[in-house]
Amino acid sequence: MYKTTTTLSPIQGGQGIQGEQGIQGEQGIQGEQGIQGERGADGSNGPTANPSFTGKVSVSTPSGYGPALQLGTQTQYSNDQLYSLRWGGNTLMGMGLHSSAQGVFGKQGLAIHIPDTEEFSVKTNGWTNIFAVDGASKKTRFGGFVGINRSPDYGYALDVSGIARADGFLSSGGSYTVGAGNATVVKHGGILAMDQFSWRRVVPQRWTGYIVWTPVANDHASQAIRVANNSNAGAGSRDWRYQSDYYSSARFIESRYNGGWLEFRKAGTNASLSNPHMYHVTIFGAII
Repeated sequence: MYKTTTTLSPIQGGQGIQGEQGIQGEQGIQGEQGIQGERGADGSNGPTANPSFTGKVSVSTPSGYGPALQLGTQTQYSNDQLYSLRWGGNTLMGMGLHSSAQGVFGKQGLAIHIPDTEEFSVKTNGWTNIFAVDGASKKTRFGGFVGINRSPDYGYALDVSGIARADGFLSSGGSYTVGAGNATVVKHGGILAMDQFSWRRVVPQRWTGYIVWTPVANDHASQAIRVANNSNAGAGSRDWRYQSDYYSSARFIESRYNGGWLEFRKAGTNASLSNPHMYHVTIFGAII
């Protein structure tokens, strides 16, 4: 007789209750995102074209004269690269490259472009203007003195090392000198008051040239005088053409030498500049 043995499997209990998941720690602060380039020409690389960023984008500054931000690597520029950087909603406000066809000196280069309804300026503390250009009138303003080919210690509103050229000059006060060497022209700007007791010196000693007295008022005397003098102490020679006052021949421009100085007054007028006659003085000659 055979004996049969049966093995019983133990009863599997139900799955135990899963405990609650632990709280996950907060994620560390992520650094600022670098600027992402535009999609490649085939559309297979890079993010979507013309990505938009909100907030601040920080770019670290490299060493060794390397660029922190570089736009393009081309060596031949075209005009459609003019707005590589753009600000605001006006499509004519930007900065970028241009071809030689748009260059001032016939060369390609970098330009800032503004619409003719706006301006470009450089400012310092308190919105103080250093430099500005108006897009419409092309007028340019400098907030301080301008030196051309000068060291930084120049002390005039416009200080030029070399020869400056212009079609003309106009002064509303003081005087100015035009020319170089022995081809100097000096015009006293504004108005010079003249009377019979105030002798005026308008040229230096040892001076040769022409002096023209033009009255401000109608009917006052006028004069053109030719002068030749080669001494700081002695009198020179002079001759002139003049027209006295229309209403009084006793009123005219009078001249004299005084210790090498050529001096002028308005004869026949009131003393002490109480009621002077006013003149523009134009001088042609070498100021040495």
